[in-house]
Amino acid sequence: MSPPSPANPRGVALSLVTVYVVWSSTYLAVRWMVGSHGAVGLPPMAMGGARYLAAGLVLFVIARASGNPMPDRGQWLRTVPVSILFFVMGNGFVGIASRNIDSGVCAIVCGTMPLWGALIGRAFGAVVRPREWAGLLLGLSGMVALGWGANLRADARAWSLLAIAPVAWALGSVLVPRLSLPKGTMAAAAQMTLGGALMLVLGFGFGERVPAHVPASAWLALVYLAIFGSLAGFSAYVYLLRNARPSIAMSYAYVNPAAAVVLASVMGDATLRATTLLSTGLVVLGVVVMVTGRTKA
Repeated sequence: MSPPSPANPRGVALSLVTVYVVWSSTYLAVRWMVGSHGAVGLPPMAMGGARYLAAGLVLFVIARASGNPMPDRGQWLRTVPVSILFFVMGNGFVGIASRNIDSGVCAIVCGTMPLWGALIGRAFGAVVRPREWAGLLLGLSGMVALGWGANLRADARAWSLLAIAPVAWALGSVLVPRLSLPKGTMAAAAQMTLGGALMLVLGFGFGERVPAHVPASAWLALVYLAIFGSLAGFSAYVYLLRNARPSIAMSYAYVNPAAAVVLASVMGDATLRATTLLSTGLVVLGVVVMVTGRTKA
């Protein structure tokens, strides 16, 4: 089952711009928050949970003030697996891996998410149009070019967690339109609140602790991630999942790797390579092919 056509094209466009721009910067912000290659930082799972829990509670208050009904018991229960996929596995695993893997490379690996989403969607009976397959393949080609020659040396645990993250996020994205979840703003609020709480419990349960002396940059990164990455970015993403085809909602993963690598190189977290120009062209072309394919359909 595919989500309905968007009732507000401007809302879809604004949401796409939000996830394109904001989420491109979150990979670097996560690196600053958790510290990299032995630097002091905040614990990834627990502090990731803190930012999502805080953002979720704020959004929950906004949703209730706007007249959104309280989720019933069934909706809360159906929100649990989605929250685990999005936050514990999709974001928490990336946070842990970011301690040993450059932010640009993390973005490239996470950029495989739309392909996983298309494959998982087919298992649920979704139809992927030929132009969308072409866009998926172009985007994947861009990500391969982007990662060509990158330093992929890191410990096996970090790479295993990073590889799982985009698959989990894709499965959650496919499930959202198919489950009877809270509507509107309350959907994002419930998912972030539950996901953040689960991440906090797991983080502290597995021994994560806040160091005595944490750089100010780590705390500022946490605030940025809570306000922009979580509150604004995830709300926009949930809106897209409800109002656009999954391939369009997931298309941010094609733009984000290129933008994240450029940003990382500018900020000194990675080395900018000549292949970036080629990959950026392929990535943007992939997005255009998918969007125009949906418009003609």
